[in-house]
Amino acid sequence: MNPWKEVLVKLSKAGNFLARWHLQSGVEFYMYIPREMDMGSDVVRPGSGVRYEEILSLEIMGFLSLGGLNAANDINACRQALASIHEVSYREIEGGIQLSLLGTEVR
Repeated sequence: MNPWKEVLVKLSKAGNFLARWHLQSGVEFYMYIPREMDMGSDVVRPGSGVRYEEILSLEIMGFLSLGGLNAANDINACRQALASIHEVSYREIEGGIQLSLLGTEVR
């Protein structure tokens, strides 16, 4: 299993998280982490075109306000879900955490 898929599956089981996605191409967007049953084998969500290997990093903030959308994420639940995944590292950033694969340089 792709390490990013493993990360996303664990997070989807821990809660409903809105994340800022950073792709290798420089594209950034906000999207909820899909439920495991909605994930594709090679793509994050069928029809999205975002392949697991394209993910550079994810940022999960404790609270996000985007226009009319307000989302609260349980950062402790994120940390607990990630504790058993050895291929991922996370670092504390102001208001949340940033996830990346070990050995990946995050811009």
